[in-house]
Amino acid sequence: MADNERYEAGTEEWWRAVLTDPRWHYEPLRKWFLRIPSAPHCKVCGAPFKGIGGTVLGPIGFRPWEKNPTICRACIVDMNKRPAGGAEIPCTLVFADIRGSTRLAEQSTPTEFAALVHRFYALGSQAIIDERGIVDKFVGDEVVALFIPVYAGSHHARHALGCAERLLRQTGHGTPDGPWLDIGIGIHSGIAFVGTVAVGGEVTDFTALGDTVNAAARLASEAKAGEVLVSEDAIANAGGDGSALERRELALRGREAPLTVRVAGHETVGGLSLEGAA
Repeated sequence: MADNERYEAGTEEWWRAVLTDPRWHYEPLRKWFLRIPSAPHCKVCGAPFKGIGGTVLGPIGFRPWEKNPTICRACIVDMNKRPAGGAEIPCTLVFADIRGSTRLAEQSTPTEFAALVHRFYALGSQAIIDERGIVDKFVGDEVVALFIPVYAGSHHARHALGCAERLLRQTGHGTPDGPWLDIGIGIHSGIAFVGTVAVGGEVTDFTALGDTVNAAARLASEAKAGEVLVSEDAIANAGGDGSALERRELALRGREAPLTVRVAGHETVGGLSLEGAA
């Protein structure tokens, strides 16, 4: 019996199946969905987004999800029609911050600064989507990405590292002319509560909460321009080997236990997802 039949909708077990098991997501329909015109199709269930298929299936939920338009809303859940909920699952968080944003804002007009941040948001969003992540949020000068098993696989940190590499490259780190925007990135893997949150009884957002999220945010705040601080937990999930990189023990603000990280840059972060992988 499939998980979607065994678990009552909205329970923690149901949410865990939704967030971690691709078989839950309309697998019997996939082979048929992929035959219906027209591409692009949902990367999970295969539902068409264009043509006659998109016209028919879109209104009933098989339409691009705002937080990752390569996936349809039906594959995660029509969240606005269900109570808020979620489950504790393994995941990876990426926080990417603009370094020196206060100085940049002071030296620019508000319109110029907004254009710079919007460009960063666009690049960040595309890098997240290309690496099978979810755009968690944009906060001020920061892009936050969430990588969960159902979309990014059990080695979700590999895609998080790929996202960081793309962001560094696309902001000009490692180029002869240097970066057009200085950024620092923090990556951490662990258990987090992932699901929907509600205000006044109405579902308002899909996000992750917990120590894993907070630790990733703190790593980003500690990262210097062009640095990626990757926790050893994230490296382990990626199946990589960071032994050749600088090792740091960080006492993060508001967290009792220190966190061991490796320091990567544009030349080394991509390799972390492959070195030593089975």
